[in-house]
Amino acid sequence: MLALKQIDVEDLEVVRSSLTILQEVQDAAETYEDMQGELPTEITQTCITLRKKMAKMVQAKSLYAQMQQDGGGNEAENVEVMAQFMDQITVYLDMMDTIDNCLKAYRNQYVEYYNLKAEKIKKKQEKVQKKVEKLIEKEGE
Repeated sequence: MLALKQIDVEDLEVVRSSLTILQEVQDAAETYEDMQGELPTEITQTCITLRKKMAKMVQAKSLYAQMQQDGGGNEAENVEVMAQFMDQITVYLDMMDTIDNCLKAYRNQYVEYYNLKAEKIKKKQEKVQKKVEKLIEKEGE
């Protein structure tokens, strides 16, 4: 049952380490090409996959905890179950926020660098176009 599963502490540490590496790539990058590559792509895909898994687990744990609470039974046990699930849910939500924020920052910087590169290309194209127009003018005279 998904509600009773937990993500391994080692998996969470891998995500934290991966996000740290991604941040280092981002900090060292000077162009969008610097931000491309196998490592950032793998890290991004791994983090997105784990985030999706966490979201499913949060949903299942929330539903299961609600069913336990609505199911009656011993109130002390219900409080204990709710506390355990809320602790786990909080950890997952915090990690999901961390993943989201890191990936968003990475994406924003990538887009910024990409747009800078596109602007440089556009300016070069405009210069070339002007030169071509001048050459055409000279040939027409």
